[in-house]
Amino acid sequence: MGARRSALLALRSPRLLVLPLACTLVSCIADSLLDEHARASAAEEQPIIPWLPASAPDLLGGWESDGIEGEVAALVWKIDYYFSDDGTYTGAALVLADPDPQFQTLTGTWSLDSGALSLNSDAPVPAWIASDRMKLDGPTGTVTFRRVRFQ
Repeated sequence: MGARRSALLALRSPRLLVLPLACTLVSCIADSLLDEHARASAAEEQPIIPWLPASAPDLLGGWESDGIEGEVAALVWKIDYYFSDDGTYTGAALVLADPDPQFQTLTGTWSLDSGALSLNSDAPVPAWIASDRMKLDGPTGTVTFRRVRFQ
């Protein structure tokens, strides 16, 4: 319980929400699931997303996570952010805690320099944009987001 509590408390730092990737989806799937021809067909159907370094205007607005990979995936189920043009942000992370999941809120300031996002003056992480998609990379982890449009 002590290690899990420490990990949950550490998640209050937004930069830890983009922890490193521990294993890719490909390495977790056995080769026997698809024959060689089916694997080639499936790979051809997947669109290649041209990720480009983010600029500040790209990040403005709402984002919801749709993929969390790496060590943090064992503790965080969902992350939502809203980036304002005045340099502030707000967000929430649904953390898998004992005995039940709980939301932890995040607020502060954000900045982007050369495609690297920094929250609350924490160490920057690479931020990537592809249309209405955003990806934040840590040294061994990735969180992907889709844009949320408010009506």
